[in-house]
Amino acid sequence: MTDAAGLVARRRWSELAAKPLDDTAVEECDAQRVLALLADGVEEGLVELTAAAEADLRKRLQRRALSAVTLDSRLLATVAALTSAGVEIRLLKGAAVSRLDYERPDHRPYGDVDILVRGEAMATAVEVLEGHGFERHFAEPFPGHDATVGKGVAMGGTAGVVVDLHRTLALGYYGTRLPVAGLWDVGEPVDVEGTPMTALSRQNRFLHSALHGALSQRTRLTDSLDLVRIWTGASEPLSLATLVERAERWGCGGRIASAVLAAEANLPGELDADLVAWACNRRRSHTEWIVDRAYHGRLAHSRARTVSAVFGLPSWRSRLSVTVAEVRGRGSDD
Repeated sequence: MTDAAGLVARRRWSELAAKPLDDTAVEECDAQRVLALLADGVEEGLVELTAAAEADLRKRLQRRALSAVTLDSRLLATVAALTSAGVEIRLLKGAAVSRLDYERPDHRPYGDVDILVRGEAMATAVEVLEGHGFERHFAEPFPGHDATVGKGVAMGGTAGVVVDLHRTLALGYYGTRLPVAGLWDVGEPVDVEGTPMTALSRQNRFLHSALHGALSQRTRLTDSLDLVRIWTGASEPLSLATLVERAERWGCGGRIASAVLAAEANLPGELDADLVAWACNRRRSHTEWIVDRAYHGRLAHSRARTVSAVFGLPSWRSRLSVTVAEVRGRGSDD
């Protein structure tokens, strides 16, 4: 990430005024998904671009606008199809955060449609989308995997739009360790182009954004900016004690702390000092240290995350059942 993208995200326009930004800075702001924030600064006369950068900015904004229209139309059609089939949903990630936690939706572009569905409704949801021309990216590893162990099912559709049907919020151990039923207790209303939907609660959006950023193989500035916007965007501050309690109960306190520290490094001074202090003092447990090898480093691999998922299950009986089912499923593929 360049200094320009971080300064744009923080709206530190005076620090960008030394000379006009070139098209390299525009490209980086687009990659880090803060292009609309840069455009605001240019429109308000707070930052200057070279002629080539201005032309590039216009083209990229047009492309982003077209992408947003396409994604929103697919989102509306997908939710309508699922709800008509009796599948309850929660809107996740960019589509929800952009509308609930940012000043304008275009300030937080997103690349695919993420929807939470209940595990027992996953098969129905997949069947509904297949009936609308979508295809799942990967076959179910073994019967029952989608409903009980997997993070979700990625479905590819027309115009390159991907709909991710989530059962939980993370792959592997952190996904099965998380008490999924709690995601459905409280939601927050969100309006998508005049259609009412329900997103995760603000506290759960913060935890989901942090967990996503901490476990993702590809990080963007928006991973940190989402945390800042969710934390600071509402009139009522989030309760640090409640947030920490839930993070620890979900078994992901160490990952949440890592995401907070990353946000503080990327966007210094934007988060609450007490939250940053907690993250600095939080130490990973022995279990977290072992499990994290499946997500980062030399041992990180999809198979390692699959194995780690077993250890996040609540009982030895469920772990044994899933292990047996997976071995049988792999055997049938051979």
